[in-house]
Amino acid sequence: MNREIINSLKDVLPLLKDMLREDIAISITDTEKFIAYYPNEKIPMKLSVNDRIQEGDPYLEAMRTKRVTSNILPKEIFGFVFQGICYPLIDDNGNVFGAVGVAKSLEKQAIIQDSSENIFNSMEQTNAGLEEIASSSQKLASTITNVVNYTKATNKKLEDIDSILISIQNIASQSNLLALNAAIEAARASDAGRGFSVVANEMKKLALLSSESGKKISDIMSQIKESILHIESEISESSLAADSQAAATEEITASIGEITSSTEKLKNIATIK
Repeated sequence: MNREIINSLKDVLPLLKDMLREDIAISITDTEKFIAYYPNEKIPMKLSVNDRIQEGDPYLEAMRTKRVTSNILPKEIFGFVFQGICYPLIDDNGNVFGAVGVAKSLEKQAIIQDSSENIFNSMEQTNAGLEEIASSSQKLASTITNVVNYTKATNKKLEDIDSILISIQNIASQSNLLALNAAIEAARASDAGRGFSVVANEMKKLALLSSESGKKISDIMSQIKESILHIESEISESSLAADSQAAATEEITASIGEITSSTEKLKNIATIK
């Protein structure tokens, strides 16, 4: 009976191996040695029919425990990674008379695992970089807003200076008028008004100097205002660009975050266990 089962397995397992279209190698043992082996080029195991089962081999464990065993054999042991599964062969009386071993290549899964881990690590680094860029963009936008506020405050102070310049111009005009009146009175007083005439001339010079200085300052202030207007315009455009960049970076960061999450799930699925 047991021999009939083993013969049936010898007939079926090679066909099953071809039907599965998987990189698997199959072996059959009795309680002491290998009695059949169907190799696979992706699993170059040094195994031959009539080789004895060595102590510590999963085949012995499966037969002794009467339970299916499954182990992942890392690349460091045989030079390739594969999963070994051993099925004990048990007759109707509960006696073990052999085992079937299936070695499945995990090369593709290992490649997927390595690739997904690399992608996940790259995505994490990219995400961290984008978060830093987003933070910098927000700081830049905030800084530009502060600069805009400073230029507006400066412009307000220039307007205050304008009112002072108007006052200076008024004082200069009044001083010039007083100088004119003083000159008229000095002319009427003849010799007695000579000293008054000197004062009138000095007042006229002072009024003229104040007026000219006021005009120069006014011209300079106009140029400063024009420059500030250009600065405000450029800063406003920069502010819009910074806001747009910050928003776009946040969207990209969110998308990268979703991709990273999906990649992490793929990495977990692809992890060989």
